[in-house]
Amino acid sequence: MTDVFSRALDPFKHARDGICLEGTIPLAKLPRVAAELLEPMGDAFAKLQFAVDQDGKAYIEGRVKASLALTCQRCLQPFDWSVDSVFKVSPVKNTEEAEKLPAPYEPVMLQEGYVDLRRLIEDEIVLNLPMVAHHEPEECAVQMGDYEERKPKPFAALASLKKKITD
Repeated sequence: MTDVFSRALDPFKHARDGICLEGTIPLAKLPRVAAELLEPMGDAFAKLQFAVDQDGKAYIEGRVKASLALTCQRCLQPFDWSVDSVFKVSPVKNTEEAEKLPAPYEPVMLQEGYVDLRRLIEDEIVLNLPMVAHHEPEECAVQMGDYEERKPKPFAALASLKKKITD
């Protein structure tokens, strides 16, 4: 399947024409995503529907799906993270236009009148990455209860010192 998202395009023209683009992008071609992965393998699936709303505002309604191989920050073992994101963006020329954008749209900045589709998709995946990558507690090799028991207790020394003074 051809990478239909490898180019920038005029979102207003595509919205007027009601174009729908669907395809996959190799995760290795998304540098900010690839940097987070154990190995930049696999593809992201994306579907972008260009349209114009009843007020004449051009927008893109999209969906991005990907399965990402991340490293758990607790046990340093691999785990899978699924992204399945639905979004609605509207092209804007500057921050002033972005601030005036009505709900439910999020802004997507134009670059010389065009939207970089690959960057739009990459942004959506990055926004859906976990703040801290980790397994669910019951699936992780490091059990948090074990850590809590071994964790140093900084006030334990003060308690024993207080006990000596009061005795």
